[in-house]
Amino acid sequence: MIRCFVRVVDGAMQDHPVIASNFKVAFPGCDIDAGPLPEGWERFDRPTPPELGPYDVSKSSEYARVDGIWTDVWTVVSMTEEEKTAKQNEVKDWWAENGYLSWSFSEELCVFVPPIPMPEDGEYIWNEDTLSWVEVT
Repeated sequence: MIRCFVRVVDGAMQDHPVIASNFKVAFPGCDIDAGPLPEGWERFDRPTPPELGPYDVSKSSEYARVDGIWTDVWTVVSMTEEEKTAKQNEVKDWWAENGYLSWSFSEELCVFVPPIPMPEDGEYIWNEDTLSWVEVT
């Protein structure tokens, strides 16, 4: 969560949120923890955007006051079955031209996965001839 502040006029947010470090520079005499904030300024907490799954779409985010604090409210929707199929076909078409024959399509992740997981102890590239990971040196 990133702590910010916003200018509010007649109950509506004006401009974009200002991060706390910049706010302190603009208002050096203001104790942002103890308050009060300068006239017309309110707290804004910027949450981390939601993690999207392979079949999720972030439609929008909007500013809203939630429990007295301004924040981003994200709208995330799942793809329709038709959109999912179109995305899967796009990935499969690209892979048919550029990918490895030994890898298989994961419908859950909407990606191709290797027959053997890549080791996690270094940097590797896939060798299709040997069906194995080769460490990059």
